[in-house]
Parts: sequence; C-alpha cells; structure tokens
Amino acid sequence: MKMPDWLENDENYKLNTKKDDYVRKNIIRFNSLIKLVQRENVYNCNNEINSSLKILSLILLMVLISASRDTYQLWICILFVMIQMSLNSGKIILNILKKSLLMFIFPLIIFIPYAICAPISIALIYYLKIFTMMIEVQIFISGTTIYDVGQSLKQIRCPDVIIFVMDIVIKYLNCTAYLIRDVLQAINIRNVGKDIHKYNTIGGLFSKIFIKVKRCGEELYNAMECRGFTDTYAKPSVKHMSKKDVLFILCHILFIVIYFSKEKKIIKYILNF
Repeated sequence: MKMPDWLENDENYKLNTKKDDYVRKNIIRFNSLIKLVQRENVYNCNNEINSSLKILSLILLMVLISASRDTYQLWICILFVMIQMSLNSGKIILNILKKSLLMFIFPLIIFIPYAICAPISIALIYYLKIFTMMIEVQIFISGTTIYDVGQSLKQIRCPDVIIFVMDIVIKYLNCTAYLIRDVLQAINIRNVGKDIHKYNTIGGLFSKIFIKVKRCGEELYNAMECRGFTDTYAKPSVKHMSKKDVLFILCHILFIVIYFSKEKKIIKYILNF
C-alpha cells in the first residue's frame, strides 16, 4: 500500500522545549500559601482554654489596643500579647510571627500615604497597633479550630447568620485554594513548549475556576436542602470552667486593672510582690 504524499513530506518543525515558568511558579506559591494557612499539629497551651473565653479575650484586646491613647497603655497591651505568645512552643511562635508579618504587608502598603503625611511617631504607633493586633489574631487562630469558633459564637449569643457565613467562607476558602492549584497543575501538564497566548490561558483559568466554584456552591445548597438545614445552629452544652480557665480570667482582670491605672506604683508593687 502506497503512503499518502503528505506523509512522505518532511516538515522542518522545531519544538521549543523551553517552558514558561509562570505556571510552575504559581503552583509553588499556592503550595506555600496552603501550607502557611494550615494549622500545626503541635501542642498549644491555648487548646485547653474555653473557646468562648478566647473569643472574649480577642475582642477585649482588639478594643483596648485600638483605644490606647498613650504609649503606656499600648506597651501594656504589647507586653500582655507577648506573654501570651511566649507560653507556646518555639515552632508555634515562629509560625505566628510568619503569618503576622504576611498579614501586616497589606495594611503597611495601604496606609503609606497616611504615614507620609502624619508625624513619624504617630505613624509608628499606628503601625505598632496593627502589628500587635495581627499577632493576637494569630495566637487565637493557632489554638482554636473552626468548629470551636462556631460553638463559642453560639454560646455568646451571636446571630446564626453570622456563624453560617463565617463557617462557609472559612471552610471553602481552603477548598478553593486546592481547586486553583489542581487547575494550574492540569495546565502545566498539558502545556508543551512555550505558551505564546498567556493572557488567553489566564482568562481560561479564571473561567474554569468560576464554573467549578459555582458548581460547588450549587452542590452545597442541594446537600444542605436534602439534610433539612434550617438556618439555625444548636446551642452547645455549657462546659464547666477548669482551673486554667479561672487563671485565664484572673490574668485578664489584672491586665485591665494595670491598663486603666495611670499610676506606675501599681506595676512596681506587682513586680516586687
């Protein structure tokens, strides 16, 4: 059997084996981001504290740090946050500092015009407040699971709508990150040679992610409807306070007393005691 003419003709096609690195770099960034937001399976002293007390402590510290009018009150808050962080292991402390610095980048860039116009001392105090808040948030996250947060918000009579939105958003942010990583890996496997249509690839990437996320939302809605979800969360049983919970409350009472006391004699008395 004679071969067709087009099969007998030689083609001088040279494949450009050099691949673009932007897909591979994005995969590495997403893997590092997913690893960063994952909780460490290391002992944390905050795990044994009642979650409701930890939420109230977080709200209290956010309010007091924001409302601090002088450096004395701000340094008291910083000292209390540092003491909280020092009770954890070295691995957790490094993880808290890494995540706090990562979260601090966004407000650092956003408030650059304010830092330029305002006096240097005021700008530094403002940034110091934000960074202290970031550390306190990471201390809370490192020792509290999503399930505990939902149960604790219900105990302090938070509306069910807020608990539902927070629960869905936090859980599906992680799923969306894995979805984006899988799509990028699929594009990287199918990519041969150098991609000359990068913008079309990026557009197709976002369209696929949007369709998949929309499909996941519809499946979630159907699953919740089949299981009879009624937009209400059952109130958990009240747990008895342990000795660590009582000590946790007493430390915060002492912190509030020192925070609102303008007399430095109280601090000297406590240190001497």
